[in-house]
Amino acid sequence: MYVGQARIRRNIGKILRIAREKMNLSLDQVVAKLNLSGISCSKSNLARIELDETSCRVDIFAGLALIYKIKFEDVVYIKKDY
Repeated sequence: MYVGQARIRRNIGKILRIAREKMNLSLDQVVAKLNLSGISCSKSNLARIELDETSCRVDIFAGLALIYKIKFEDVVYIKKDY
């Protein structure tokens, strides 16, 4: 399963990159943390996710959310001001 509909996906990579940078983590560090958790992800795959060039598998997204301490809904849902 992928988090990847174009409308939803268009900002996920950017949000994930910003979250990683706020945590002062390199791509290599994040990949190592994912792999230690049993989540298979390469550095190039993570880079493509951050550039919105590929969809993000749900297991990778869940792992990143835990590492970055972010909520699924804060990344996926577009907040509207009414």
